[in-house]
Amino acid sequence: MLVQRRFGWLPLVAATFALLVVTARPASADRPTGPYIGGSLGASFWDADDTDIISIVDGDILDQVILDNEDLLWGALLGWQITETWGVEASYMDLGRIDGKVGSAPDIAKFEVTGFRVVGTGRRNTGLDWLDVVASIGLFIYDADIEAQTGDNRRGVDDGASSSSPSGEAFTFGLGLEADLTDNLDFRIEYNHYRDIEDIDNNAVVASVTLSLTDLLGPLLPGNGGDAEEGA
Repeated sequence: MLVQRRFGWLPLVAATFALLVVTARPASADRPTGPYIGGSLGASFWDADDTDIISIVDGDILDQVILDNEDLLWGALLGWQITETWGVEASYMDLGRIDGKVGSAPDIAKFEVTGFRVVGTGRRNTGLDWLDVVASIGLFIYDADIEAQTGDNRRGVDDGASSSSPSGEAFTFGLGLEADLTDNLDFRIEYNHYRDIEDIDNNAVVASVTLSLTDLLGPLLPGNGGDAEEGA
């Protein structure tokens, strides 16, 4: 059951990725290879309910807990476009948090997650020179911060607070569209899924702007310096 929970989406993701590779056109031929940087902003949706936080909230008040499962996310990324189609990307992501409340009382539980998303990327052209389909698959290496007030809040009893900071790895994949704004500047909108972060899934809608560093770094990149010397 645990294996099914962690990897149940994998066949669907693999099939989608293979379909893109087989049926779509090559990525834009003028897409620069080499390094790029970027920033991300979006919305984070946690697939959680009362039972998912039973270990961090007193069980006596679970039926009274109201969860806020939506939050803002942000990130910074660094990638390398190896070919026009394939690349690798690493990003720091703050996925926001879950807040748990009882009535109008202060938060009795907080579940916050940050980490590094390390993925391989593949892109195929849609038929429009300026628009590519982008898919990603990899791991999310996370740190979670959990805080919970213990005791029976309905009777005003506060036994103090507990906290923990678990860490681990989660399977992640993404699918989206990327548009060329200029020769070196791109805009991407994508759906990202994070599977089983402390038994809770996350779905995110992310907008990113990326800047190619190929022209800026020029001769410093592998191969470019040698070509320049041969031309001289």
